[in-house]
Amino acid sequence: MRLLALLAVMGAVGTAAAQIPPAQPLVPLIPPTNIPADPLPTEAEVILAQVPRNLDVGQQHTFGAQVQFGYPSGLRLQYTAIRYEQTSILLEAFAGARTALWGDEGVYGLGARSLFTIVSDGEKNALMFGPGISFSYWQAESHHWDYWGYRSRETDQTYLLFDANIGWLHELSPSVGWEIGLNFGALVGLSGRESCGCKVSGKVTSGTIGIYTGFRF
Repeated sequence: MRLLALLAVMGAVGTAAAQIPPAQPLVPLIPPTNIPADPLPTEAEVILAQVPRNLDVGQQHTFGAQVQFGYPSGLRLQYTAIRYEQTSILLEAFAGARTALWGDEGVYGLGARSLFTIVSDGEKNALMFGPGISFSYWQAESHHWDYWGYRSRETDQTYLLFDANIGWLHELSPSVGWEIGLNFGALVGLSGRESCGCKVSGKVTSGTIGIYTGFRF
């Protein structure tokens, strides 16, 4: 009986072993090759990634250079000292002349200006407004005779200049913007004399006006 039981057990084991499928050979995993790689970011995308997203159009620039034609005419250079979302505080310098860019009657100034983004399309175009105040130095005419043949008694003059820029800014790229606009202001006398010999101190002697264009970067 034990022999028969042993034979029965061996037969059952053999039947179960016969039903187990043979082991399959290992196949190495090959990564798919049809998945496109992520494209590298462009230079513009890299620059935009470095600019805070909450800044209005025109507020991302650090430097500005403008040429002005009018009274006075000259070159204006600007540096952004403080930056907010909708406005910046600029330090600026001006060098030129009363009328011609490099005339004999030189005009020089140092001051500060606020730059506001009034309205924009949120991408490339904006209306900018920049009120400013500066110390302005105006050289006297080197040779001047009036209608009656009398020599002018004008001397070099210094003023406080209260002026404003209002212009349209177009972003040529994320880092460079082109601007064109109008500058206008008033001169408050500090020292010096006019051609009549009158002191300019404490007087609003004249206004300034000019058309400017330049770049922000």
